[in-house]
Amino acid sequence: MQSRNALQLEDYAVEDMLISPGKKDKPAGKAVVAVSTSNFKHKKDESRFLTRMEIIVSAAGDEPPPYEMKISVLGKFSVGKGGARGVAMDNIAPSLLYSAMRDFIATVTSRSVHGKFLLPIMSFPQGQGKK
Repeated sequence: MQSRNALQLEDYAVEDMLISPGKKDKPAGKAVVAVSTSNFKHKKDESRFLTRMEIIVSAAGDEPPPYEMKISVLGKFSVGKGGARGVAMDNIAPSLLYSAMRDFIATVTSRSVHGKFLLPIMSFPQGQGKK
């Protein structure tokens, strides 16, 4: 049973997704991953909030990476009484949502022409990732 102080990712939905495989037979280019987040407080319930995340994967140089992608996802979160909502919104929620998307992208690309693409591990220190 979860603690009432715990942050929960109740649900998430991919709002927009574009994943394009590289044009070459074996793309060797490096990828750059950019992540931005924004949070939305619930108007009536202080324990609930939404986090929108955009993940963009593009070429780091002249050579195309295995995949270029742009994905927008919306996560629905709740934090129990006594939980630090600010820290949860800025640090923990983006980490949970990114982790879910990391797995999602790995699953989708594992069935694609260039094989599985795994997003790099990323941490979200206070305020990082915000637009």
